[in-house]
Amino acid sequence: MSLESLYGPEPPEPEQMPKCPVCGDECETVYKNCDGEVIACDGCITSQDAREWQAEEKEAKEADRGDRLYHDWRDRQCS
Repeated sequence: MSLESLYGPEPPEPEQMPKCPVCGDECETVYKNCDGEVIACDGCITSQDAREWQAEEKEAKEADRGDRLYHDWRDRQCS
């Protein structure tokens, strides 16, 4: 026996949005790695131009080297 209103059958309940297993937010797209594991959703992943990323990595390595040289110099001065 189904319950019907005066205007016909009740509309079905809307399905809940899927949730990202990484961040827990509702999402429409999930991204998987080559092993088929979900690694992110459209809300918790960003993209970057590969050349920009490479330049940032190079800059960070150069900054680390400069910091290391300074700390070595400072340690020699203080000893």
